[in-house]
Amino acid sequence: LPCVPCLLRPHVQGWKVEISFTEEVDNVKSPLAEASGGGRQWTLSSKSFDDDLEVGTVLELRMEVFYSGKKPGVNSIEFNEEELCSGDALVSTTTTQPGEDCENAYSEESENPGNWHGLIMITVPEDIVGWELVLGFDNTVDSIQTPLGVVTGSGKSWIVGSNEYDGDLSEGTVLQFRFRVNYSATKPAIVRIAFNEDSLCNGGSSTTQSTATTSNGGTTTTTPSTPTDHPSKYPYGEVLGLSMLFYEAERSGPLPDDNRIDYRGDSALNDDVVGGYYDAGDHVKFGFPMASMTTILAWGGVSFYEGYEKADQLDWFDKCLKWS
Repeated sequence: LPCVPCLLRPHVQGWKVEISFTEEVDNVKSPLAEASGGGRQWTLSSKSFDDDLEVGTVLELRMEVFYSGKKPGVNSIEFNEEELCSGDALVSTTTTQPGEDCENAYSEESENPGNWHGLIMITVPEDIVGWELVLGFDNTVDSIQTPLGVVTGSGKSWIVGSNEYDGDLSEGTVLQFRFRVNYSATKPAIVRIAFNEDSLCNGGSSTTQSTATTSNGGTTTTTPSTPTDHPSKYPYGEVLGLSMLFYEAERSGPLPDDNRIDYRGDSALNDDVVGGYYDAGDHVKFGFPMASMTTILAWGGVSFYEGYEKADQLDWFDKCLKWS
């Protein structure tokens, strides 16, 4: 499942990505585009609901490539007739080589007093069993938080190791590593990143707001730009809010003071396990569906933390998860 990140410069009304492969391809599928073509030449065209893109938007085009012969590689990519790469040369707005500074190797998604949330995107160069991410800072860090690994370290040096259940990554997987940096003194910036002992950057003292691609022995790190504040095409904040409200309507147990569903009251107070959610508007609770819903909801929060934050839904999102 390769990912093609594109940083849009002019406003785009409709887009087309043309991909040339090194070997024959049977089919290409993507939830974000209509695929056409055959053999080694394929075109992915925008769908009507997502073809209007503003300047600075990072389009992450994920696709699935099917083949029956030799595994195909990508030979060239064009976005609206503009060449992004040809052969092994990848075009990006900024290129950082190992040993250069880290300001283009990660993005700061949001900031609060005493902490900031960051994102490092790493394309895995080969199949791996377990991974380790080393982070070095220019100022003291009190702690690092992430649901994606086990954190150890102190001061300016920190290590994040993969969890036992998700340490196996296939070649080409894009690891979107989100984390929170907590500090009590001077705001720290990342000055060193290493993934499985491959140095991705070394040096620098400021966060990035650009798109960058770094490469070291096949390991590629792509950092999208900080999302712009232009009006969204759809009222995503309202959609998220109504989604949280839907779950509130399904709550079981003693409802809190901030319950927003007027017609709902306390229920099932004598259950062996009080709380949780009813299954589908009835009065039955099923463990597996509730576990699935909780996992997918939490996954969305990890992947799109800034979206929930900008929609002012973080508090309700947190309460929704805890009720499960």
